[in-house]
Amino acid sequence: MPAAHDELQDALARAQLALKQEAASRASVQKFADAITVEVRRLQAQVPFLQGQSSSRR
Repeated sequence: MPAAHDELQDALARAQLALKQEAASRASVQKFADAITVEVRRLQAQVPFLQGQSSSRR
């Protein structure tokens, strides 16, 4: 019985580690997505200005 208990404890520890790793990965991806969103908004804000510059040169 102790061996089965040890195996169960090991499986639980592996599952907990996998969950922590997944959470860290998700947080990393979310941080990247947030940064990309900020960059896209910044670029979108520049488009009208650049289009205006292009129009005024014609």
